[in-house]
Amino acid sequence: MIEELIVVEGKNDAHALRRALGEDVDVFWTHGFGLTMEQILFLRRAAQERGVLVCTDPDRPGQMIRDKIAQEVPGVRHVYVSKATALNEARTRVGVEYASPETIREAFARVGPDLQYPEHQKSDPLWSLRDLTDLGLNGHPQAAIRRRELGKRLHMGDANAKQFVHRLNALRVSREELLVLISG
Repeated sequence: MIEELIVVEGKNDAHALRRALGEDVDVFWTHGFGLTMEQILFLRRAAQERGVLVCTDPDRPGQMIRDKIAQEVPGVRHVYVSKATALNEARTRVGVEYASPETIREAFARVGPDLQYPEHQKSDPLWSLRDLTDLGLNGHPQAAIRRRELGKRLHMGDANAKQFVHRLNALRVSREELLVLISG
């Protein structure tokens, strides 16, 4: 069972997580961008007491909410669901609520520490944008497609080059692991 508090954007996302992870998971929803100072303080306390996992939609608003929480709540960890696995049947809307239970379980199985917090900044990040460029994952005509495929295999979602570097570092993906995935 997951002991941490899980943050999502809305009620439908919470229902999807409970279907996938069990009714006992503790889910907090932000109601979109409406994070109040009271909610931030609550999340800070929850992070200290039991831990917080952030699982927002794989779109720009979801990333903005994730970034706001990460900035305000030290020690949160991130769960990523890819855009390709979180589309409605018509493929016109994206959200955690549309991801299958299996996809959600796989995403939670891969959760790792986020390196942007002070306790993790002591070690140097493993990856940089230059590394991605050298590997053809940035600045190459097929870079976005390559990142999307690797993001699927690493269960870390779709991302632009900057976010891809951040997620590689957050999940502490080793050079060996990434090189094997690229060549395989």
